[in-house]
This record gives sequence, C-alpha cells and structure tokens, in this order.
Amino acid sequence: MIESIEGKRGMPRLRPPYVAQVGCSGGRRSSTTWRRSSGCATFWRRRAVVFRSGPARRKGLRSFSVSGRVARPGVHLAPAGITVRELIDEHCGGMLPGHDFYAYLPGGASGGILPASLGDVPLDFDTLQPHGAFIARPP
Repeated sequence: MIESIEGKRGMPRLRPPYVAQVGCSGGRRSSTTWRRSSGCATFWRRRAVVFRSGPARRKGLRSFSVSGRVARPGVHLAPAGITVRELIDEHCGGMLPGHDFYAYLPGGASGGILPASLGDVPLDFDTLQPHGAFIARPP
C-alpha cells in the first residue's frame, strides 16, 4: 500500500527497513495509520450516530476491501457486523450483470473461503470462527 501511495508499483517492500521504522515517503509511520485515519471524513459526515449503532459487540465502522465481479470494487467503510450480502448490495452496487455470488474470502487468502450460503453471517471474528474462517479483530 505504501509503495502505491508513493507513486511506485504496488509491490511488497523489501525489508529491512520495516514499515514501523521507515513509513510513507521516508517518514516514521506505521501501515495502520491509514486505517485509523480513514474514518475521519465519514465520522464528520455521519456523526456519532453511526458509531453508536450496531449490535452490542459490533459498534462503529470497519474498512472492508472488496474485489471481484462487483459494480464498485475497492475499500468501503461499513458498519461492523455487516453481512457480505449487505456489503455487496448496499456499498458495492451489487454484482455485475451476468455474474453470480458463489463464495467469498472474509479474511483474505489465509482467512478461509466460505460458500455463498453463508453470505448472511455477520462479518465478525466471533461469528466466522465456527465456520472455519476468520477476520481480523478491530484494534
């Protein structure tokens, strides 16, 4: 991500130096700075109502990276505990014409793959774990 921000080809950085030592443009920043600061604009637009909403254990916004045959792929801020079907329909504009939703990887390549029949399970660590998949816990 940092290489892309600096205008270079989006490839992993060779280490050392590690991201915590030398961040974006040679600064001392960690790669989580973007994740922590990305919700600021949304906060001012939607105010604290969004951050108070949601089930008891899932409050606030999370960033979800969506790729594949959806109308609007990319990183989307959505309420914590949203289902993948809601994420695709409400935030990504649905599936592209002629394509169906078959499966998804909730936590990336190492997080397991789930069939579309589990598309109504909330995207949360505790709810995905019994199905053999995981998603990162919020910081």
